[in-house]
Amino acid sequence: MNSLTKFLFTLLLLMNFINYSSAQVGIGTSTPNSKAQLEVYSTTKGFLPPRMTYSERQLISSPPAGLMIWCSNCGTDGQMQFYNGTSWVTFTETATSAPLSVVTNTPTSITNTTASITGSVTGASGTPSVGFVYTSDPSATLSMPAMSPVSSTYSTYTGGSFSSSLTGLTLNTTYRIRSYVGVTSGMTTTYSYGNTETFTTTNTPVTTPTVTTSTPATSVTSSSANVSGTITNDGGGSITSSGFQYNTTGTFTSPTDYATSSTTPSAGNLYSYLSSLNPSTTYYYRAFATNSAGTGVGTSQTFTTLAPSAPSVMMTSATGGTGTISANGMINDNGGAAITAAGFQWSTTTDFSSSPTTFTATGSFTTMPVSVSANATGVSSGTRYVRFYATNSVGTTYSTTYSTVTVN
Repeated sequence: MNSLTKFLFTLLLLMNFINYSSAQVGIGTSTPNSKAQLEVYSTTKGFLPPRMTYSERQLISSPPAGLMIWCSNCGTDGQMQFYNGTSWVTFTETATSAPLSVVTNTPTSITNTTASITGSVTGASGTPSVGFVYTSDPSATLSMPAMSPVSSTYSTYTGGSFSSSLTGLTLNTTYRIRSYVGVTSGMTTTYSYGNTETFTTTNTPVTTPTVTTSTPATSVTSSSANVSGTITNDGGGSITSSGFQYNTTGTFTSPTDYATSSTTPSAGNLYSYLSSLNPSTTYYYRAFATNSAGTGVGTSQTFTTLAPSAPSVMMTSATGGTGTISANGMINDNGGAAITAAGFQWSTTTDFSSSPTTFTATGSFTTMPVSVSANATGVSSGTRYVRFYATNSVGTTYSTTYSTVTVN
């Protein structure tokens, strides 16, 4: 080929390349969309971007905005990411700065029934749910959501480490435990797990619990009081029952000497609401807790209920009909004395000074608070005002508010 022929051939190839490079490109189609420089069409295959790990992605120097990759170990199961000119992001959220990693640390402070556990997470976006799953069953799968025989405990996520205190464990028993992180997207939560750790509770002989009774009692009325206490030591055994013993004699020799108010301890703290008490009466009370070794009790304390008072009442609603009124009220407290009567009054004046008409309610008014209803018949037409009342041995209380109704 002579020099002229080579020149013409090279020029022809260059012109063809220039023409081709300025045209649209279609893969799988001969008619790419007019708005697309490149269109890939297929009904059986997908687009596969470059795949790399987080570490490999970080080696890309000065990535241009719009650069797209698949980060195989970012997030929970990998993420499709692109560079927005400032940072790597996913299509819906900020890309994780590192692969999601969950760690379960070795349990500490192990006793017959308790243990402390900590974990950590890196690479989690947002505010995931964190905690631990554990079991004494050697064949059970440690996963969320936990179902028997697997138990779970929730922790507060603070951006790194999290911890929990396990209670109610069985002595001399081996447990498996691992941390978890739950990331929610829409209605679906995906869980990642840390390594599994094993620990065995101790086998120290169980003793009766140590309990203290708090003083004074609080919110004392003529018929009720709040009492509290603390389980300072569970004796190395699981607490099977707890609460307060109380009576008016101060004798706690046998269960026939006192009544019991049970409660579920919260972190060793005991609380109970004692009700249906007698007015102007001194009560003795003490906290208790029971485990397999026996029952431990706190020291006996006292409080005195208040003298009886008039009932506490409120008007709730009333409606008018043809010659009728239907009314509803509430006795909030009987004042420490039995309710002897309850009902409603209607009048043509708001101060009920114009010959109010009383219609009584029937029923049991022993348990407080209690809703009360009654109906009046033969009511003359017009605007009528209705109020509620209740009576005990101290006196009668009328509601401070009234309802306005129209009777036809």
